[in-house]
Amino acid sequence: MNIKYSINHKKIFLKTQKTAVFSLIFILLSFQTFIGSNQALGDERKGSSYSKSDFFFEPALSLEYNIPVVSGAGDNKKFTNSEHFFKQVYNLENIAIGTHIRLHESFALNANWVQTNMDSTSLQHREPLAKEAIYKVDHYNFSLQTFLPIIPRFFEFFGETGVAHIRSELAYTTLGNRLILEKSNQSRAFYGVGAQIALNNLTSVRISGQRYVGNFGLISSDYTTVRLGFLRFF
Repeated sequence: MNIKYSINHKKIFLKTQKTAVFSLIFILLSFQTFIGSNQALGDERKGSSYSKSDFFFEPALSLEYNIPVVSGAGDNKKFTNSEHFFKQVYNLENIAIGTHIRLHESFALNANWVQTNMDSTSLQHREPLAKEAIYKVDHYNFSLQTFLPIIPRFFEFFGETGVAHIRSELAYTTLGNRLILEKSNQSRAFYGVGAQIALNNLTSVRISGQRYVGNFGLISSDYTTVRLGFLRFF
C-alpha cells in the first residue's frame, strides 16, 4: 500500500470530518439557545421529566476537553501532546463529543468519541528514529455513570464503568529513512470518577478521570484521561 497516498487521503477525510462535526455542534447549540430562551419550556422539562417510578428521560449533548496521560511501567510511556490548545481544537484533537442520557437520580448512560495525537522522540524494541514517532488514538467510550448527590440536582459526584473501542496508529521514520505505519484495534474496559455542577436547568459543567484497564496496543503502556467540559440538555 502506498503510505503517502493513505496519509493524504486520511487528511482529506479528517478535514471533511471536522467541518461536519463543527457544523453539528453549532446547529445543536443554536437550537438549544433558542429553546433555553423560553423559560416555560425549562419549567416543563423540570415538571415532566419525573414519574412515579422515579425514572425519566433527559438527553444531553456532551462536549469535553480530553487530556491523555501515558504512564506506568510499559515500554513506551514518554508520549505527550506537544500542540497548544487552540491547534488541538482546530484539528478536533482531544475534544470528546458525545451524548449523555440521564435516566434516574442515581444513574445515566454515556457515549462519546475522541481522537488524540501524541509524539515521542524514542521507541523501545524498534529501530532508532530519524524524527519523532507519532501515536494517534481514536476511540469510542460507552459507559454507565452512577451518581452520589451532595446537593440533589445541583452538585453531584459520580462513578463510571464502561468499555472503549480503540483504534490506534503508530507512525515513525527510521534512520534508514523508512516510513513505518503500525495499526491496532482493541477493546478495553475502563473506570473513572468525577463531579458535576448544574449551572441552570439546562447546563451542567463536569470534571472526570478515566483509567483504561490493561496496556494500550502498539505502545504497551498504561493510559489515563482527564476531562473537563459541559452537558447541554435538550
